[in-house]
Formats: sequence, structure tokens, C-alpha cells
Amino acid sequence: MIDGTLRDFRDGSGSWDYQSELQITCRLGWQPQELFAKAGLAPLFEGARVALIVSTGSTLQTGRRFVALDQPVRDIPSDPAELRYSLTSAHLCSRINATLLIYSGGGSIAGLQVRLGSVLYREDAVLSLEGDLASFPVRAISFSESSLGDGLWLVAFSAESPADPLLSSVTLLLNSDRTEFIQRLNAEEDGLLRWIIRADVMASVLSSCLLVDELGYDPQEEYPEASLGSVVSAWLRSLGIEGTPATQALREQASKEPGVLRQRCQAISAGGSEGA
Repeated sequence: MIDGTLRDFRDGSGSWDYQSELQITCRLGWQPQELFAKAGLAPLFEGARVALIVSTGSTLQTGRRFVALDQPVRDIPSDPAELRYSLTSAHLCSRINATLLIYSGGGSIAGLQVRLGSVLYREDAVLSLEGDLASFPVRAISFSESSLGDGLWLVAFSAESPADPLLSSVTLLLNSDRTEFIQRLNAEEDGLLRWIIRADVMASVLSSCLLVDELGYDPQEEYPEASLGSVVSAWLRSLGIEGTPATQALREQASKEPGVLRQRCQAISAGGSEGA
């Protein structure tokens, strides 16, 4: 369920923005205790647990993976038999992989020992996220309460290595004090504001990677898919920048003429660049 609208995983998320909250509902077509009895697993029912494992991002190596829910099977409500978990925008990127597991707490059946953690049931589902701003976390916060001035948005950048996931390196902060701006961003049809914001994100991230020596970005190195380095390299290629000399020239331009770099990002962003 996304903002009150129920959708099947196979249908994707449809329109997506930074204020959306994703509620995952696992509706079971069976009653847990009855199912265990029919399957001959009744002795394991009391100790059995159910877990919902969620991963987000293009790959497991560059995304996030966490246990969203882990509880005794006996605690699953009976009418209806379903599990629910909500995800905020900060936990979402590219696609959502949800795995429902029922596993044993240990025990024996017909004299056979069943190990703790043995998987009794598994089901997987994948939800593809759509939308211009779904590639990195976007949060609406009060700039006045956070001592961030009175601007409309801020690109927050924090990375230790170009191999870090883009998901954990870049956050777009929107000023919730500017309610009119938030409303216009939600209601616009031509995408102009999103284009402007996307170009600013590109320019900010490129400048950080090119000018922060401690980060160690190397345009000749191959980085993991969906990592900060791989996205930056794709953006540089879209700007026609390849090779060390061209990258060094862009570094100097980012340092001396940051406005020119932002203008170049605007041109690329307007065409829908990769990773933005």
C-alpha cells in the first residue's frame, strides 16, 4: 500500500515521491496453526517464528538489507491472517525485495531432530520503484529546527569511499517549512522543479567527488554497480568526460567555475541522465 492506494507487487509502485510511505502487507491464504497441523508439523508450531527480510537497491552488495519483522508464528493475527510493515523513503532505492520466512525454533518430528533456524516456508516478491526521485533518499525536515537556514533544499553528501552505495552517500533534504514549495513540487506536471533539483544533485555530487582528495575517486577504476563511483563515472561519460586528462580539466573547472559545471549538469539532467 502506497499512501492509501493498494497495489500488487507485480504492478510496481506507480508515481513515487519523497513523501510516500510504503506499507508492505503479506496476506496469508491460510491459518498458521491449521497449516502446521495439516503439514504434520504441529509439534513445531509453538517454537516457530516468522520473519520478513527486506533488501533495497540495485544489488545486495550496494544496497541495504535488514530484518523488518521477526516474531512468533503464534502471534500472527487470525482475522485476517496477515503481516504488515511500513518503509519510509529513506529505506527505498530502485527496487524492494521482500522475503517471507517461517523457520523452526528447534524440536523433533517422528523422532527426527529439526535444527533451530531450519526454514519451513519461504516466499519472495520484488517491487520495482518508479519516479524521478527514487534513486536516493529524500527527506523533508524543518530547516529552521535543524539550523539549515531558509533555503528550499539541500544536497547532503557523506561518503568514505567511491565504492560506498549511492543510497547511503547522498540525501536530498527538502525544507518542510516551505509548504508552498512542497505543494508545487507534488503538484507540478511539467517536471521543471524536478529537473532543477536533479541537476543540482548531479553538480553537488560531482563537485564533491572531484574536489575532495580524501575520497580518492579514480575515473579509471571500476566500481560496484549502483555505487557512488559507478554513478559518477556514468555522469562523467554523459558529459563527454573520459580519461584522466579530461577529468583533471573538469576538476579545475569545478574549482574555478562551479557555475559552468552546474550549467552542464542542467543540460544532461534535462535529458534524463543515468542514475539521477
